[in-house]
Amino acid sequence: MYKNKLPEKLSALRKHFQYSLADIASRLDVPVTEYMNWENGNKLCDILQLEKIARLYHVQLQDLADNTRVVRLPNLDAIEDSLDLMTLHAVPNHTEDVADNIMVTSVMQIPQSEYTDDVFAETAEIPSGDTVKVTTDAGETKVIGLEQLQKTQVIEISDLDHKDREERKPEPKAQPVPEPEPVGVNKKLIAGIAVVLALLALVLYMITRPQKEEPEEGDIAVSVSGINRIAIGDTYSIYIKDEQTLESRGDVLPDLSAFTNIVQVSAYEDHLAGLKNNGRVVCTGSDRGCDVSAWRGITMIAAGRDHTAGLREDGTVVCSGSSLACDVSSWTDVTAVYAGNELTVAKTKNNTVLISGSFDGKNNAAASTKVKDIAVSDTEIAFLFQDGTVRAYGISGLGNNTGSWTNMAEITAGTDFTVGVNNNGKVIVASSNDELVRELSSWSNVRYLTASGKTVMAVRNGEIIGAGDNSYHQYAGSPQSSSAPEKKLAQVQNISFRATSGGLAISWDKVDNADYYEVRVSTEPETMIKSASNSANIGSDKLTDGHSYQVTITPFSNDPNEYAAGDGTTVSYTYQANKVKLETPRNLKAEQVQDKDELNVSWEPVNNANYYIVAFNGSEERVTETSLRMTLSSLEDGREYIVKVTPYANNDRNFDAGDPASVKFTYAEPVTAVPLAVPADITVNQDDIDYTDAYLNITWTPVEHASGYKVTINSVDFTTNQATLRIKASDANLENGKTYNIRVEAVSSDTKRYTSSSANTGYTLELPPEPTPTPTPEPTPTPTPEPTPTPEPTPTTEPTPTPEGEVTNG
Repeated sequence: MYKNKLPEKLSALRKHFQYSLADIASRLDVPVTEYMNWENGNKLCDILQLEKIARLYHVQLQDLADNTRVVRLPNLDAIEDSLDLMTLHAVPNHTEDVADNIMVTSVMQIPQSEYTDDVFAETAEIPSGDTVKVTTDAGETKVIGLEQLQKTQVIEISDLDHKDREERKPEPKAQPVPEPEPVGVNKKLIAGIAVVLALLALVLYMITRPQKEEPEEGDIAVSVSGINRIAIGDTYSIYIKDEQTLESRGDVLPDLSAFTNIVQVSAYEDHLAGLKNNGRVVCTGSDRGCDVSAWRGITMIAAGRDHTAGLREDGTVVCSGSSLACDVSSWTDVTAVYAGNELTVAKTKNNTVLISGSFDGKNNAAASTKVKDIAVSDTEIAFLFQDGTVRAYGISGLGNNTGSWTNMAEITAGTDFTVGVNNNGKVIVASSNDELVRELSSWSNVRYLTASGKTVMAVRNGEIIGAGDNSYHQYAGSPQSSSAPEKKLAQVQNISFRATSGGLAISWDKVDNADYYEVRVSTEPETMIKSASNSANIGSDKLTDGHSYQVTITPFSNDPNEYAAGDGTTVSYTYQANKVKLETPRNLKAEQVQDKDELNVSWEPVNNANYYIVAFNGSEERVTETSLRMTLSSLEDGREYIVKVTPYANNDRNFDAGDPASVKFTYAEPVTAVPLAVPADITVNQDDIDYTDAYLNITWTPVEHASGYKVTINSVDFTTNQATLRIKASDANLENGKTYNIRVEAVSSDTKRYTSSSANTGYTLELPPEPTPTPTPEPTPTPTPEPTPTPEPTPTTEPTPTPEGEVTNG
């Protein structure tokens, strides 16, 4: 049956090179979840990625891609001298149920500390001694020196089943001449003993191997990565060497019996916390902050002095122990957590900072953005930003001067020092401890950099190295300090001072070959500044007008092996404050709250002002905010009043009070409104129009102080300024025979003094009945008369002409 052997090859090679899952994913430029799918066999990588892997591990691409071929494990001390890989022989039939498709060879020696995946779980260990007798497929016994075995590491991961292996046996190779067998030795007996020894070794491993915990609801898978690989306690150190191995050092070790399957460790003094590969947390040492047994789904841990913080998979944070450091219940979208002395710090998804606890620079630190990583120590919190710069804030005072650091890839912090590794692998230190600076400056190409107290540790070429305090032997030994340099920097000359509005400016002549200067001023507490230039500034909040201070300036080189620090130059200086007048507050407003004896006063903040005096009507009030709500009393209605606001600085600062700003307002005495009298004697008279409609005449008693009335009938509103209303019933959509509620409400135009009142009455619409129509009689028909005949016209006789002059009778 086909079985993809690439995942097992990838796992074996990664562990041989001591890479974590996160390390190899980063080198291949893929998400760690993507690489895990390749190694788990859930997905196949493409040929380009496979070529990258082959180049990274110095192996042949064909050996990775071909299931029938084996991979060679290169010698880590000399990559070019690859170790020979030998073909493995099939396990005898009576052990195949143990090994399945994994084949065991008598010439295969793989240290258990390096290979712990299931593919190696059934490998028999070679017994100690000068030689070992093994049985070949042919039943012959050979004697092989252990020196030969120890020089060879072989893995065969192929897809051949048992039948295929019988048909495709490897070509015979030249075998070493076996030594003569002792007389009388039974070959089968020796072969049986070898098998029994292998089985005994397998049984012993199965008994002693760490037992997997039963999964519970909320468990998640967490892998070893570059996070929390080393933890430094007060008397010990713990290093996660791989997924199964913890390496501990120190004179007094903690109880590690519960620390199985650990993928992260974090410590503070005697307090040690561990994160398991199932997202659960274990804790030992002091009982402070160790109530963690119920935690599930944790992806990162941080141990403080008196508390333990855990980052959940959903971006929230849980915390056990100190209430001051554990005010984290509202935190969301967190991607990393860190802890210190009564302090918890977190980085969010948008690269901002959350802080629980208190220290001098909390407000400035909490305002930081674009944060890549954070380091917390007893004395400071250091931030590595995405642009490669670093800023350190002191827990009580100033942090180390890292202002000149650029292109940084990793940081850590201890007591009074900050350490970083830049993109070129060089270690850079900010510390007044010259010996520590010399030790760490010789480091390069280190991984898993961490610090605690006055101790710094890291891993280089698979080995733990350390520097600083090693009183309890937390590390094997520190790097050899270089001999004292032959050259020494000159002293600083010509120190000058200039009082400014913000404090004190100090300058001096440059010193040849000096890379930075350490400036110490005898303030309380002492002020220490590291400057990459020949000048420094001290804030006025640290200085007292008229007080004398001792100022010491010492030059340093970034390479103490070449130039020793110069002698410090100390001078005395009496500080005379250069006071500046504060500005007048702008945009001052004074507004009375409507119908209340309260006044809101507000203004814009004044730069460098610490507080303000608000003067009003003969009284004064000191406030630190830029607004004030005042209670008014004994004021005259309609009178104009003035409010003044004056800015002030604290006495120890170099600022005089500014001129006051003023604003006027007119006081209006609040009035309590009373309800109007209720409309009384509501009557309704009906004037019928016909059986379809009617007029309603509604009247009531006039209400004093009412400016108008609202009459509501059948949800229809009518308004009038008289104590009467005449409307049609149809205007209110009234129906004959139905009863309605008529509501009359009296209202006033002076709403500050009067509120409305109302009264109701019932009314039933009764229209006259529709009249019955009278029948119209049928008309009597009139006879038509016969037409009268028209007589014939009588002919007209022509008149007889009268002779001219003749008279006629009338």
